[in-house]
Amino acid sequence: MLAEERDNEKSLKDISVKIVKRLRARRLEIVQEIHTRIPESVPSSVASHNSTYQAGVLAAITAVHDYCLEAIEHGPEWSGPVPPEAAAT
Repeated sequence: MLAEERDNEKSLKDISVKIVKRLRARRLEIVQEIHTRIPESVPSSVASHNSTYQAGVLAAITAVHDYCLEAIEHGPEWSGPVPPEAAAT
């Protein structure tokens, strides 16, 4: 690997780390915003008024958010297991 390629790879990694850090700092805000907007996109159902269902949706959003940040951190070669909370909803 050429020095320039290593520098580019390091630069990309540094940028990724900074992005993930900023997104993690705003995790609660991001998760809540997604959770708030789901009813706008998904037709209303009986389950949408169920507190257990809503807690599951919130857990799924949080797990997927964390999973995405982990994927950014590890790079394109990484393939971790899908969070069980996401598969359950």
